Amino acid sequence: MIYVNDSHYSTDIEMPLWGPHAMKGTWGAQVVPELAPREGEYVLEKHAYSGFYGTPLDHILRSLGVDTVVLVGLDADICVRHTAADAFFRGYKVVVVRDAVAARIDKNWEEYYRRVYGATIVNSDELPKVLG
Repeated sequence: MIYVNDSHYSTDIEMPLWGPHAMKGTWGAQVVPELAPREGEYVLEKHAYSGFYGTPLDHILRSLGVDTVVLVGLDADICVRHTAADAFFRGYKVVVVRDAVAARIDKNWEEYYRRVYGATIVNSDELPKVLG
């Protein structure tokens, strides 16, 4: 599992839009205890919407032989969307877990993901079947 968390500096590009949130070194930039990483799992910090932008995510995925990314988190219409776009542009298949994302702006995000990224949208209980 790879966690990609917001971990912002006050100078990050999105600060003027969203204000301070998930600031580096605060509880808001950490993985919640219920999802605590296990030994050998990765925790990456991101400073912009996409989990790929300015992080080693692509390198790690390729070194692990990964061809499909499964996305969860906030927000389906912001960070998850930009991460999905960057995954698509890098040739990964995109799967989004419907009951593990939320959308603030675009409540019709699912159709967008299907049409623009060829994404598969599933509920968490369907994930094992989709991943084989």
